[in-house]
Amino acid sequence: MRALTHVSSLSIPRTIGLWLLASCFISACSNNSDSNNPPQETPVTSLEVEQDIDWLNDGTRDVGFSIDAIPFTVQSDSTVSIDVLSAGAFNPAMDAQIYLAPDDGSIESLDLVYTNDDGEAGSDGSTLELDSFLSVELPAGNYVVYIGACCFSAQDALNGFHRLAESAPEAELTPGDVNGRYRLTITGDVEL
Repeated sequence: MRALTHVSSLSIPRTIGLWLLASCFISACSNNSDSNNPPQETPVTSLEVEQDIDWLNDGTRDVGFSIDAIPFTVQSDSTVSIDVLSAGAFNPAMDAQIYLAPDDGSIESLDLVYTNDDGEAGSDGSTLELDSFLSVELPAGNYVVYIGACCFSAQDALNGFHRLAESAPEAELTPGDVNGRYRLTITGDVEL
């Protein structure tokens, strides 16, 4: 930039010659730079969190279930995979659901931009599609994964629990559906 600024104050014929010389010099520097410093691969880390989703009871009956919030940081723009293992692996297990939100310090329901209920077998040993799975390109920054039993809303995630229907909660879910253990694996250039 400085060389071009200096060149611009010269007379027209000399400016063109110096501009070409500067252009060749900059181009050669770029080529040398590329050969001496090959592109770096994005580091890949796998983080695991193993916890339980629990029934909430008001003393007389089950009224809902907990939703966990797992914060993590993406170190550089990269592909991040979020893989849940529960159904078919733990007893009791659950039909998992996840939401993913960028965390700018104040998360609202509209921030929960990615969700998955029935995913696919990831690399964690999932054998049933009831386990959630996401693989997304994320810019560097802070994020939160919300995990619970299907099916909860973005607002439920922010509240930290899902309330069952007042009229017939047992028709919505049974305790075995949600009182389950899960393992959440986050893979990418990430840290907890």
